[in-house]
Parts: sequence; C-alpha cells; structure tokens
Amino acid sequence: VLEVNQRLNELVYPAGTEGQAAGNDAQQRIRQLLTSSGLNLSSSQMLEPKIEGSFDRIAMTVRLDGDLVALQTALNGLDTLRPVVWVDNMTVQTAATPRDQAPRLNIAFNLSVLRVRP
Repeated sequence: VLEVNQRLNELVYPAGTEGQAAGNDAQQRIRQLLTSSGLNLSSSQMLEPKIEGSFDRIAMTVRLDGDLVALQTALNGLDTLRPVVWVDNMTVQTAATPRDQAPRLNIAFNLSVLRVRP
C-alpha cells in the first residue's frame, strides 16, 4: 500500500495540496516548459475544477504560437512532467508565413492535472 501511495503522489497532486495551489503550480510549470521549448505564449487561463471520482481535474487553456520543432519539443517535455499533465485537447493551425521561413503554427491546448480529493 505504501508503494502504491508513493506512486500515486508522483502522478497526481496529493489531497493535502489546496486546489488553487495545485493549479497555480501546474500552470507555472507548464508555462515554463512551453516557453523554454521555443513557443510564444499568448494566453493561459485556469478553469473551474471538476470532480472525477476520487480526484479533482484541474484544467487550463493555453494558447501559443511557434514552429513545428518547438511544438515537438514541448510535447516531449509535457510527457516528462510530474505530476502528470494530461493533454485533453490540442488544436494546431498554420499561420501566414513567408515562403522562405519555417511555417508558423497557432496552437491551443486544453490541459489538466489531477488532485486527490480530500
């Protein structure tokens, strides 16, 4: 049981963490990762948490722009974050770009993290 609880605490925020604190921490870590990957952050917004069984799903929307290499770097980085960041939805559209430059992308993410309900 101890091993299961330790593993769970690696994957989700523990019940002892306030919902707002978990959301703020996740948002800060995600923004840092995305911008250090080479993406330009346009906006990010926390959404109201939703109850899912024994967990609170703390969701956020993030809008960015950048090139394909930066997006790939960001996606690989999101996979390594702990607690786990879920990519609930992702929209990618090409932006107007001069022919002699790498295509620019407009990216919108719906992301979330889980917190054990107290």
